[in-house]
Amino acid sequence: MKKLVVVLMIFPLVLVAGTPELDGYFDGTGVWGNPVAVADGNAGFSVFNAKKIYVTDDASYIYLGADVHASWWACWAFLLNTKTGGSSTDSWSLSVTYDHINKPDYVVRGYFNDHYAEINIWNGSAWNGVDTDIGNTEYADEIRDNDIDGFVEIRVPKTTITESVADIQFYITGDNPAYGTFDACPDDEVVTEWDQTGNPTSLDNYVTDVSLPVELTGFKVEFRSGGVLVSWTTESEIENLGFLVSRKLKLESSNWEEIASYVYDASLEGHGSTTEKHEYQFTDTAVLSGVTYQYRLGDVDYNGKVTWHKSVEIKVNAEDVKIPVEFGLQRAYPNPFNPTTTISYQLPSASFVKVSIYDVRGKLVETLVNEQKDRGSHLVVWDAGGLSSGIYIYKIEAGEYSEVNKCLLVR
Repeated sequence: MKKLVVVLMIFPLVLVAGTPELDGYFDGTGVWGNPVAVADGNAGFSVFNAKKIYVTDDASYIYLGADVHASWWACWAFLLNTKTGGSSTDSWSLSVTYDHINKPDYVVRGYFNDHYAEINIWNGSAWNGVDTDIGNTEYADEIRDNDIDGFVEIRVPKTTITESVADIQFYITGDNPAYGTFDACPDDEVVTEWDQTGNPTSLDNYVTDVSLPVELTGFKVEFRSGGVLVSWTTESEIENLGFLVSRKLKLESSNWEEIASYVYDASLEGHGSTTEKHEYQFTDTAVLSGVTYQYRLGDVDYNGKVTWHKSVEIKVNAEDVKIPVEFGLQRAYPNPFNPTTTISYQLPSASFVKVSIYDVRGKLVETLVNEQKDRGSHLVVWDAGGLSSGIYIYKIEAGEYSEVNKCLLVR
């Protein structure tokens, strides 16, 4: 049998949930996940307020974000300690000292409204990257006036920050080197007046152990007898609950559909925190010949945040698909579901097929299929939007063959 294999190699660093658009606006928790740190909500000095820190990633970048209230002329910085040693001296020689127990070894910083940002790296004796602009495509904010709310976001290549755990603090200061901290998240010491005497403020309050859920080194799909085998390998895992597999057709109008989850499949459960290598796999049997599918993998951490990795695609050729030898109705997946689930079935010969949904009282809810179908494997997606939670019955009729099964809609 002809076998098609598609392999994707992924850089081994993911901090934590989506791919933000760098436009200076918060893309929501669906992209960023929940904040990794939340300050007290009160302004520090004057109008300045560092409210929340967000961290997420995609296959190539770590994204840092901060919810702020600030003015256009100020500057900002993310401090990161990755346990490799750092400096107590501010990388821009501002009137701020780093008094954390573990000193920062990365400072990611820039100016509001100036499209200028740097990544400063401690080399053991000095800060590298000072006065080196990383480019305005890597950073964004919309602080264009005095005393306004906004969002700061910047991305850092995973080839730059390669460690898997970081302590993080964010702070705002002024445009004069003599100014100290105006506000910080997590909360910390701030100046109390427009002090330009050079008396430094002290920062020593990280949000600790913002960590990598999974170090993924391989993700591939290949056709095997009976379906598409999706497999992947992890070199290490931190606070990993488990994995999700989603799929879509290679069409612009197609949406991602979850087809496997650690919630329902114990083989996809993560190994918590481990430095050992683990291998996982899932077989997608509900595929059709001549169709190109895209698959992507998500890992879920203990906080419920999902990190989606790059997708791979595969075309299922007609000669790869095994013709069923008997009728079959597969278990709907996902099940339980909200609000869509996929029902797959197999036909050993061309038949007139009817697939129907009933409630538990036997009342017809919806007819999903009512037409002639060729032999082979087929699937239909049921969208139960607008229906109430509960058990529903799905039934297939094909010639003399008839079978029923149950699925659970959970709101």
